[in-house]
Amino acid sequence: MESLIKIAGKELPVHVSIRTIIDYKSTFGTDIFEDLEKIQNVNANSIGSLSSIINTSFQILYILHKPYAKGKSFSDFLDEFEFSVFQDNTSLSELTGVFSLLFPSQKEEESK
Repeated sequence: MESLIKIAGKELPVHVSIRTIIDYKSTFGTDIFEDLEKIQNVNANSIGSLSSIINTSFQILYILHKPYAKGKSFSDFLDEFEFSVFQDNTSLSELTGVFSLLFPSQKEEESK
């Protein structure tokens, strides 16, 4: 499935497929679904937990955008974003909304 998402004023094409799971594991050494489960169970009042949520969110965003990233490393990809992305509630909402791309709703699947 292909989609276009907007984070911090940047439009990023993304692609989701079975390969996403394999690419995530080979790139980051962890399972994408285990990482999602970990951040769903974090303490929202902890700075370390916030850091974990942000890191995992950007890892997922990177993997979904990787087919269009023209060989950019994860570090190079992160360099494209200003720190202000964390001060903008809309951008944070868009970032965490990336998770929904991994789990399209039943209604979306039926319309295809």
